[in-house]
Amino acid sequence: MLLQDARLRLYEDQVILHAQTPKLMVGKLSKPDDLGWRWYQCTNTLQILLPPDTSIRYEVFLKMEQKSTTLPSSHATVQRNSQTRKGFVDQCLQSKPTYPVRGISPTMHRYALEPGFKCLNLDNIIAGEEIITASHYMTTFDVHLVPRSQLGLLGPVNEWGCSWVRLKEDTQVLLSADTTSQYHAFLRCSILSDIRCVGWEASVTNFTRACIDHAIYLGIYKGDRLYVLDRDMSGPALASVADVLRTHYYEIAENARLYAHFAPTDPFVRGSYTKSSPLPIVERHTKRRRSAKAGSILEPLVEMQEDVTDSGSEWGSESLTTVLGSTSSAENRSEKVRKSKLLDFRRTAKILSYGMPAQFCGRLIALVAQAL
Repeated sequence: MLLQDARLRLYEDQVILHAQTPKLMVGKLSKPDDLGWRWYQCTNTLQILLPPDTSIRYEVFLKMEQKSTTLPSSHATVQRNSQTRKGFVDQCLQSKPTYPVRGISPTMHRYALEPGFKCLNLDNIIAGEEIITASHYMTTFDVHLVPRSQLGLLGPVNEWGCSWVRLKEDTQVLLSADTTSQYHAFLRCSILSDIRCVGWEASVTNFTRACIDHAIYLGIYKGDRLYVLDRDMSGPALASVADVLRTHYYEIAENARLYAHFAPTDPFVRGSYTKSSPLPIVERHTKRRRSAKAGSILEPLVEMQEDVTDSGSEWGSESLTTVLGSTSSAENRSEKVRKSKLLDFRRTAKILSYGMPAQFCGRLIALVAQAL
């Protein structure tokens, strides 16, 4: 079970999140990823992936708490901060989902919260800071608007994670942080993806209608009708793209589960990642011969062809590579054992490549080769 959990985390970090899980102190946040999500160290053994809106608000709370320690604070302020932190932790623990969110399968050590998560105690304590920032942003909002040539795309994100989106030729809406992140993810897995999800056209229509119907109308600016979608009214907009995203995340979570259960193992193989190479470098460490030279440790890559039919297309037309071992150890290994490993690799490749997007196949096969 521990080995499967480690494989699951490896797949989620490298293929889904494209980043290693950070090591944090209890109560601290990591840096945001490309969609604005952050890891939160809830307890010594539990990390929670927070959606953008919640992570930004908690970061503001941490700054306010740090600032209060440098000033002569009253006992009431310290007690209020302590109660806010405790209430936030309790609400995060109670909101643990039973299904994959952001492609992360919930376990006892980590999970992701659903976008739209709110903590009233946290919102009340940072309300003043939010009003000050919002009033300053509305005086310079015109530099963040989306040009007319970028219909359907998002503009720059402000410090609260909000962004303008041009939904029509003459209509722009300021989205909340969670709505911005979900719409960005929706564009990735549907419109901008090589394999478009079923029903994405209807989701775009529903998202546009939900944003305009529930947003606050500001007025006309340079020929554009401007709206603001408040986070309290963003539920219908989030629900309009939830089905497509949930289907997408279920698929990649299932691929992660298959990798965790069916990937072959070899205790002699260790993989290392370099900044210059996005794929793992597979290296075999010889256990019996400690004085082996570096040239005999790394084996030249052996190409194999495997025909795998997936939805009528031949994925096996691409070449697969794996490290079979050093020359010295291969001489002592029987032909029967070598063929058995090749069969295990091919069987694993069939299982893991089924239903996967083409852009993940190279990385996935590299991860399989790492485990061989």
